Amino acid sequence: MDVTAKTTDSGRRGILVSTGLLLGAMAAQPFLFIFSKILPASFWSTLLPPPFAAGWLISFILLTPAVWTAIHLQQAFKNTLYTLCCTLLPGVPLALTIISASTSVNNLSYQYIWALLILMPPAMLQLVLFSAYKFLQKRR
Repeated sequence: MDVTAKTTDSGRRGILVSTGLLLGAMAAQPFLFIFSKILPASFWSTLLPPPFAAGWLISFILLTPAVWTAIHLQQAFKNTLYTLCCTLLPGVPLALTIISASTSVNNLSYQYIWALLILMPPAMLQLVLFSAYKFLQKRR
């Protein structure tokens, strides 16, 4: 069996798992990923500093399969990019529909930017940690 084929399959699985989990999180807790003047607090999100920490924590945990199924940093970056694109495109309109908000072009563009602000810092942190791990692994 070819090693590159194996890594591609595991990377695809990681993308699918992370995308599915993030879409589920966006459907279950839409207020954590889209902008709203009201932020309903879950019992556990009150323990974290508002307004971003809960969304960042969930995103960090759920992006783990996409990043860590990669063999090298370039693949981890591509997996993360695919996961974010595949999550945001259907996820933001889904979250807006769940909370009965407007899905106008103007509101969608604003919400896409807001969701990127929630999803990008955990994704970048995952990539930095993955890069550090690979660097330390090479030094051994």
